[in-house]
Amino acid sequence: LKFLYKQFYRTLFCLLVWCLHVWVQLEPLAIRYRSFMSGTIPLLEGTGHYNSKDSRRCPRQLCKLKAGLLFVIALTGLFLAKDLFCERVWGNVGSPYKKVQYLGLSIFTVPGTAADGCFHFDRAIHDSCYLGKAELFTDLERRKDIILEAIEKAYASSAWDRNSSTLKVVMAPEFFWRGPKGAYQLGPELAKSAAAVFGQLQKYLSDKRFSDCIFVLGTVVAVRLHNVHPELLNLSKGTALNSFNVSYYNFAPIHVGGEDTMLVHFKHHVSTIDFLHRQKHLRPGSVIPNPIPSSCQHRGHQRCSYGKLSSDKVQRMFGFSSSQVVQDEVFIAKGLRIGIEICLDHLLGTLANSLGPSKTVDLHLIVSAGMRLAAGPICTRQGGPAFLADGYARTAMTMNIYGQGRQAGKLPGGGFNYNIGVVYAADPLLALGQWLGDTIEALTGTQIGVAPIGFGILPEGIPFSQVQVFDNMSVSMLEGFYPTANFEEARHIYSLILSHVEEPRKRGFTFGDVPNMTSFFPTVDVYGPILLPERSWFA
Repeated sequence: LKFLYKQFYRTLFCLLVWCLHVWVQLEPLAIRYRSFMSGTIPLLEGTGHYNSKDSRRCPRQLCKLKAGLLFVIALTGLFLAKDLFCERVWGNVGSPYKKVQYLGLSIFTVPGTAADGCFHFDRAIHDSCYLGKAELFTDLERRKDIILEAIEKAYASSAWDRNSSTLKVVMAPEFFWRGPKGAYQLGPELAKSAAAVFGQLQKYLSDKRFSDCIFVLGTVVAVRLHNVHPELLNLSKGTALNSFNVSYYNFAPIHVGGEDTMLVHFKHHVSTIDFLHRQKHLRPGSVIPNPIPSSCQHRGHQRCSYGKLSSDKVQRMFGFSSSQVVQDEVFIAKGLRIGIEICLDHLLGTLANSLGPSKTVDLHLIVSAGMRLAAGPICTRQGGPAFLADGYARTAMTMNIYGQGRQAGKLPGGGFNYNIGVVYAADPLLALGQWLGDTIEALTGTQIGVAPIGFGILPEGIPFSQVQVFDNMSVSMLEGFYPTANFEEARHIYSLILSHVEEPRKRGFTFGDVPNMTSFFPTVDVYGPILLPERSWFA
């Protein structure tokens, strides 16, 4: 409604100004014509009773109409000036939120291996494969249940900030929705299943208790097949497909909490790690082929690009109600100007290029699978937060403390590192190392090293906590959909350590308690709340 309100006033203002311009141009001619027809102005000036001042005087009715038009133009201009002033000069003054809290889902969404249970065809134990269920509705529904479980656990925890002046941003990683083929195939079956599943998801997140939330629900990977015989549309037939007859789509559904509003942001650039590479053991047609730059449907500079669907097609093919496609990587929600990028787009500075050198955003959001915050420019003002949810079960944030997030230095091995300041991050590998160090200290009484694992990386000076979503019992909910073999091995190591301690204890030896290992199972990592900086005069 706010968007339509602004567009209405902008259109009305332009229309009224145009009418006034036409009036100014035509009014003298109209007066002369009317006076001539009434006989007060002869054909040739200077003869008869010609009075230039009287003949050009505006009639009272027209003067009143002109004054009314000028008043409406001035009033419309004031409304536009107010919106422009609040958005451009004061930024989040128009927003009720003074703080923001980030809740990132730490979960592996990258391809799994045969160890994770994907035995679709002959392969070695470490060969990669996509995870998911062949039955489309079952696959979508389980993923929906997993993300809702995470949201519900986070909401029920003490870490959730209940203050109505704190905006909660909940994010899941890239590739959260992709299925066992590596992508969902656009068509009637997907439209029917997605409408049912995402309809339930939107209804849940539209609840008023989430009115202070924005949800970035990972990304959805889909394909459209071109010029393919109907018999080949079922990929399980085993027919080879080439990337020249496949259009690829990768987009993030963004739900504005407490409202029936779904935004959709499309990724631009295809990364070399977005899809499995063609391997001999992959039966033709069993998965969507990775795109090849020389033969892909959508091509950018030296690489393939993802396609983009219009808002009406997104609604028709996925059942999103009230959906809008994000333009130029920026959307307005809850009175804040928010930038969003997906993985490789961040490395290539897509948001920075769209904004230009002077514009900024209040929040910068990145969903990825194998990306760092400092690998690309951060486009917030000084002190403005940027959040990352990565498919390697990593969450991170920075606050652009120097205000130089678009300045970069070249690394010795190539690539660039941007001056975004301290990065606060949580990673299951760090958690595993910390748990192992704590366990050895409990058994020996001697600390391993003088600093905890992740010193200088884990949140320091910023409120941080983790909400356990799945433990060693409930992690089975993920099996077959996301990699879990690493959790199984961690559980096995934990049992070995406990059995190692049990025998000496029976002989009278005393040890400290071995820490519980659930800290590196999937969690919701909670950062903040963090103050939102005020927008400067010309930011």
